[in-house]
Amino acid sequence: MSADVDRALEFWHDAVGLDERQRFGSQAVFMAEGLYHHHLGANTWHSAGAGPAPSESPGLDSFELRLRSAEAVDAATKRLESSGVSVGRDDDGVSFRDPDQNRVVLSVRPGH
Repeated sequence: MSADVDRALEFWHDAVGLDERQRFGSQAVFMAEGLYHHHLGANTWHSAGAGPAPSESPGLDSFELRLRSAEAVDAATKRLESSGVSVGRDDDGVSFRDPDQNRVVLSVRPGH
């Protein structure tokens, strides 16, 4: 879910390194690392122009995006920091908030 598909694509491409895989006008975009059909989707079907949900409301607390290698996580972390995004590091990976204030954890795919 996103308030703005173009803003979501810009963030996830420029700051994290995902590529656009498919787009449905201004309503939805699907992105992936590499040639996979999609690892992440952003849509405005019920959220166009909306602000973040109140913290006490039901919904997504966080999600984990597993990248292909530690080098990919490091590169994404550097792009995030260069973009001014506050990044936290712990044993689970690298965490940050996207433009819609979703908490995201970047980690390495098991076996990679």
